This record gives sequence, structure tokens and C-alpha cells, in this order.
Amino acid sequence: MESNSKIKVVEYLKKNLKKGYPIETLRIALINQNYSRPLIDEAIKEVLNQMAKEVPVIKEKPVIEHEIFFEEKPTQKLEYLLELCKTVDEDFSQIDIANLTDYAISARYPVNFIKPSIIETNSSVDIAMKIREFILNKIK
Repeated sequence: MESNSKIKVVEYLKKNLKKGYPIETLRIALINQNYSRPLIDEAIKEVLNQMAKEVPVIKEKPVIEHEIFFEEKPTQKLEYLLELCKTVDEDFSQIDIANLTDYAISARYPVNFIKPSIIETNSSVDIAMKIREFILNKIK
């Protein structure tokens, strides 16, 4: 029979994991509330096993249809990455990356960095968000 303390800890973990708290944060909170580490570990194991049984099963594995090999670091040249994507899917021609590569490189390597204006920053964020949405729609 489970102890009253373990039942409380299990319920606490379930409730707070559903709220999005990380397991390690909850572990520390329970330790700070003077629960024993073995009890906490046992309760975490039980909760994770219960949650694993409730998670929906993936019905289909994703199929990788294309493989692209990079000659240079794609994070350095968005134009290069975009051109590679266009060879696989013409829809990528719709994407306008504007000055995102220059913006990203100058922000990452700030030699003679000129701080962008709010308008430039917002414009770059808007472009990046549109590209993100485009990519997410492609992989769904």
C-alpha cells in the first residue's frame, strides 16, 4: 500500500507537470519541502510511467524524401541554404530573406557592429517569423 506522502507527491507532480513545470524544478521544490530523495525519485518514476501510457502513439513515421548535403555552414549563408531548398521544392522561391544573413552575421560577430533601428529589428523579426511559419507548414 502506498504511503500518504507518496500519494501527495505523485499528485503534486502530475498537477505541476501538466502546468509545464520541468521535472528538475519540481524535484528541487519537493526537496525544499523536506520530502526524501528516494520518495521523490520513486514518485517521479511512477508519474513518468503513467504519463507514458497516456501519450498518443505515433501512427506513421515521418518519411525523409530529400537529403541535402552542405558544402558550407548553412547558418552563415541563408541565401545558400535557400538555393539548396529551391532545388528540392520550388515553393521556396516565395521566400524573401531580405537582409537576414547580414543582420545575423553582424549581430553575432560585432566587429564594427552598428545597432539596428527598431524598424529594422521588427522587419527582420517579421521576415524570420514568416519563414518559420512557411517551414512549419511544409513539415506538417
